[in-house]
Amino acid sequence: MRRCLITAISGAQMVIFKPFNGLIPSLDPDENISKRISPPYDVIDDHELDDLKANPFNVTRITLNPQGGRYLQAAKELKNWMSSRKLEKDEDTCFYLYRQSFLNDGRRLTRTGLVGVLSLEPYDKGMVIPHEETIPKVKEDRLRLLEDTETHSESIFGLYHHSDIPIEELLSSSVKLFETEDHDSVVHSFHRISDPKMISRIQSMMMSKTVLIADGHHRYETALKYFEENGGEEKKGYVLATLVSSDDEGMILLPTHRLLSDLDIDEEELLERMKNHLIVETMDDFPSLRSRMARKEHMGFGLITRSGGMYYAFLEELPNDNILWVIDAYACQEIIFKNVLGDKIFNIEYEESCENARNKVMNGRSDLAILLGLPKLDEVWKVAGEGIKMPKKSTFFYPKIWSGFVYYSMSK
Repeated sequence: MRRCLITAISGAQMVIFKPFNGLIPSLDPDENISKRISPPYDVIDDHELDDLKANPFNVTRITLNPQGGRYLQAAKELKNWMSSRKLEKDEDTCFYLYRQSFLNDGRRLTRTGLVGVLSLEPYDKGMVIPHEETIPKVKEDRLRLLEDTETHSESIFGLYHHSDIPIEELLSSSVKLFETEDHDSVVHSFHRISDPKMISRIQSMMMSKTVLIADGHHRYETALKYFEENGGEEKKGYVLATLVSSDDEGMILLPTHRLLSDLDIDEEELLERMKNHLIVETMDDFPSLRSRMARKEHMGFGLITRSGGMYYAFLEELPNDNILWVIDAYACQEIIFKNVLGDKIFNIEYEESCENARNKVMNGRSDLAILLGLPKLDEVWKVAGEGIKMPKKSTFFYPKIWSGFVYYSMSK
């Protein structure tokens, strides 16, 4: 029988989430924090990177500044920033509060995260659990960055069940440091919490929680390896983390759609193959397809072909009782990639917006769009709690946690 990783708290080890002396950007009177921050390193395209790096103190000069496969230049940049006081270490040991206000279906929501350092533990201890597979090559790159800079310049994004501290109390105990709006109309505000009583409450609350990694699996696993390779040095036993309650009003989980290109199969054959494994319904138009998917009566996918054909393909019954069948990305992998297209070679691109996915097919950039349904957060928790990892790009937590508001230095 598979052992559940989410264990009872009684007698179990506890999560250690603690405050730290953060390295904080020091701004000139006419400077805005927007020039210092960036989205996570792995979602930045070349054009955006050029714009970000135009500022000599932008975080991408650390996170995306390799020289010959090493990050020695990034380490030099960090030292220069500190010596020139472009980054200054907080005198007090603090937690930080990171709020993101954004539009979702016409409603403005706000997601609130606690920023601190999280103890690094192997997954099998059940205190910190993953939900997606990782890629070794990516971890090698992040390890080189840690080795050369001894600094966490980007935060992992973690979830926990139920905050015991009202957001109003967190806000009243904090001091706002920065606020800015990005190009997607997301308002980012970053606060410092240095009140000893509130710090104690946060630490006590987190001791009873299990943390699910929402985003940053590669960074977490890299940080753990770095810690183990450095003889267990205490400061290196923690990773910069932003933790959000699963019941936060701004906790939005979106699907990541699949775009296939270089697919050597015509539409007629594709549909015939689909019908061998799925029930396929023809949709009149894009709104009809989205409406059909939203009903979520079955495990199914939206399909858009280059001819403009739109279809809903679904299973009337699940093949077996494997818990992963509740995850659309897994069903897509097993049914479409392995069975329908198992003998074909093709390229896969990932897209968060179903409108963009449709447009890329219609303008000829892709051959087929596979639209996945909205994932449910409780299902992600359930699968992860069983110690099962989902296929990569199974989830998209919106908005992304941005980098550059605070750094965690592990140097002595």
